[in-house]
Amino acid sequence: MPVIGEPDRVYDEYNGTVYFVIQSALDSLGENDFALIKEFSFHKEIRNGILDMQLPPETYVVMTEEFYSFTPENTVTIGCGEWVEQDFKFWKCTSY
Repeated sequence: MPVIGEPDRVYDEYNGTVYFVIQSALDSLGENDFALIKEFSFHKEIRNGILDMQLPPETYVVMTEEFYSFTPENTVTIGCGEWVEQDFKFWKCTSY
């Protein structure tokens, strides 16, 4: 089965829980339980792909309930007193 290239992918607006996991917590995860880190991360239920949320300054990896992605595309750094607008894409291969 051929890989679907980025320009040919179709994305839907996400409905569900989005997690903002602190990057340094993931980097130092070691043998700790990932579910525990996710449980204590900032999270919010969103509808129609829209999220408006205030977070403390930090670097976060953005994840959904279903997909855990540690890519630079799903990482956001928020500075003190800073507004950030960023789109995130989560790709699930359903052909295999």
